[in-house]
Amino acid sequence: MRANAQDRTTMALTNYRLVILGLFACVALSAGQERTYTIKGSVVDSLSGERLPYATLRIEGSSIGTYTNDQGYFVLPGVPVQLRRIIVSDIGYKERIYELKRNTPIVEALFQILPEPTTFSPVEVTGQYKGQMKPVAPSTTVFYPSDIARANGLFNNDIVQAVTQLPGIVTVGGMSNQYYVRGGAADQNLVTIDGIRVYNLFHAFGLFSLIDPLIVKVADFSSGGFQAQYGGRLSSVLDVETRDGDMHSYNAAGSFDLLSTDIMLSGPVPLGILGNSSSFVGFFRTSLYRNALGRYFGKNMPFQFFDGFGKLTSDFTSTGHISIEYFSTGDQITSSNPADPNYSWRDIGFALSGNYLFSNQYSLRFSVSTSQYRAEQIPQSSNYLYYESDKIIDPAFFGELTYYPSPGSQLDFGLLFTFPSYNFTFTNAFNIPLIINDQEVEPNMWMKYKWELIKDLDAELGMRFDLSRAFALLSGAGKGYVGDPRATLTYNFSPDASLYLTAGEYHQRIISLNNEDDIYTPFELIVPIPESSSNLSDEEAYHYILGGRFAPLNVFGMRAEVYYKDFAKLVTANRNKIDKNDPDFIMGSGVSYGLEVTGEYDVGTMYLSGGYSYAKVTENSAGFEFFPRYDRRHQVNISSGWMPPPGFWLRAHWEFGSGLPYTALNGFYPQLVIDPTNLSGYPAGLTTSQLVFGQKNSARMPAYERLDLSASYRMSILGMDCSSELMLINVFDRKNVFYIDNVSGDVEYSLPFIVNLSLKWNLK
Repeated sequence: MRANAQDRTTMALTNYRLVILGLFACVALSAGQERTYTIKGSVVDSLSGERLPYATLRIEGSSIGTYTNDQGYFVLPGVPVQLRRIIVSDIGYKERIYELKRNTPIVEALFQILPEPTTFSPVEVTGQYKGQMKPVAPSTTVFYPSDIARANGLFNNDIVQAVTQLPGIVTVGGMSNQYYVRGGAADQNLVTIDGIRVYNLFHAFGLFSLIDPLIVKVADFSSGGFQAQYGGRLSSVLDVETRDGDMHSYNAAGSFDLLSTDIMLSGPVPLGILGNSSSFVGFFRTSLYRNALGRYFGKNMPFQFFDGFGKLTSDFTSTGHISIEYFSTGDQITSSNPADPNYSWRDIGFALSGNYLFSNQYSLRFSVSTSQYRAEQIPQSSNYLYYESDKIIDPAFFGELTYYPSPGSQLDFGLLFTFPSYNFTFTNAFNIPLIINDQEVEPNMWMKYKWELIKDLDAELGMRFDLSRAFALLSGAGKGYVGDPRATLTYNFSPDASLYLTAGEYHQRIISLNNEDDIYTPFELIVPIPESSSNLSDEEAYHYILGGRFAPLNVFGMRAEVYYKDFAKLVTANRNKIDKNDPDFIMGSGVSYGLEVTGEYDVGTMYLSGGYSYAKVTENSAGFEFFPRYDRRHQVNISSGWMPPPGFWLRAHWEFGSGLPYTALNGFYPQLVIDPTNLSGYPAGLTTSQLVFGQKNSARMPAYERLDLSASYRMSILGMDCSSELMLINVFDRKNVFYIDNVSGDVEYSLPFIVNLSLKWNLK
């Protein structure tokens, strides 16, 4: 039985005090007086000058070491003065040993390492398991460009294709315009590009995303248990860091396929305008054929899209940089059927950000950004469709101060102030147009501390505060909560094996007006949860994860996790509204739990990876308990690649998923037709047939299965690297069910057999 509100408040306050006391006690205990020095700086690619995320640094002859952060910077305090040799390495780079000769308390270093590609292929397979010796949090997968290139997708080996091939991630019908993570709804997934929140991730009804692999430096995907620096969503986080550009030479790259073409330019900023260590990246992608969607949806849907991205970066020292970037993306879909509406989407983002290491043990990160999302449904001539629009403007300020008291320990304080405004127009169930303008203020603060509790046992405690919610609760001015406590314990059996346990509380203030009853959602309205309603509150969930990683060899690794997610509070649109006085939103709850196992084997010229998940999801809404439509019990993903001669790759991806639930039609019953003005028909027994539906989502669709194959070849032509790839999607043309019309019984199938050809080039 759930605790009442007073008990919950007391528990939250107790957690808050314990975390604060623990943080400062551990910082005090970690201080030492041994003669040591601090190394700080960055690790960069010696050819391009770009900083490398998650590179490894280790002091020779000791167990002292660290990693660069996602920006490529590091701070390593507490190094004994007698140890002066440091080993620097990263996946796909030659290991290098530096000898530090300066005998000073603080050593600033710029470590350069040389790329060491082991294959001549579009995929830089390195023969090293990427989960080994990396600072990967529980339930988190790190994607490098080479990982994205492995993901067999319809176009350009998309980042979202790579994400949706992980265990525990469910899509409907093989398209990823919405993905569901460990039983969470689609609107519970946070996506950021360099810290900018993105509200619409997809093009072409979900065939591919707006994040092109050419601009990605690294992407972290967390399917649960994420720490206190992330908030505002219940289920998952996709955090993408874009590349900075080549600081030493100019280069151009691009591609085209049967749907689109793109180009990227990169290089040092000319004439030293921003200094000698400055670079730029420019990227543009656009559709080629207006009627290309007819190949995938079986009807004429003229379609256009574009993506634009630009970024300037200046490394003013070896310990700091500043960047300014802008992206703009949009879709326009027009229907040849006047009864169908047209659709328009637009995403715009801007950010000024920086990272600076100062003093001997501190790091400062900041960002001033804004994002804007607009979507429109535009009727043509239909009498039952209405103009609907959604516009979100989301300015934000982010700052994070990190203190490194000793090797392996880290204390973070962060602020995120956002000021989103929501403007949406839609028509409710009683054909009443609603135009709502809402301005929110979301001041967030967090802190977390990571340290070695005892030998081989690491702890990470965090607390995230929504200051407006905390103030409302503590002052008695309204509904709220004190904070979201989060904790992780990791026991390292060896450098190659670990066991971890994590738990956390999460809240969410926005929802989608669509819900799991919608078969497909080409148009999505995102709204804040109304605060004026006394029976509504922020959505709330609790994550519990137990897992382990094992990587005994450089070429093999595996991970296994069991999880339990308690969705204590869920808010959904009221689809059973029959009276204008009925509420537009209702509260519900849910539970999700499951098991996930992944493994990878990579020897350079051949790789094999696979994942299996078992999951069960139940939801309770308006007193009814049911399985939501994304409750997939069993799922298997297997990917493989083989390079027979140099430069030639054969790849395959096989996916199997057990059937998704839907509500079946049980039958009909006759209903008498009575006209009060003419009762003569009553003796004749005039009737109409009324539908009888079964229990909600009690039936299951057939299992989903798809095999994708690809072959690629890379060569050098006149100094330009060129590659071509032939992709065969759904090779056996399996009739995978997209949805079943439970009234007519008609079946709509997902992607048919598709052939796509892409050509890529890179000129340096």
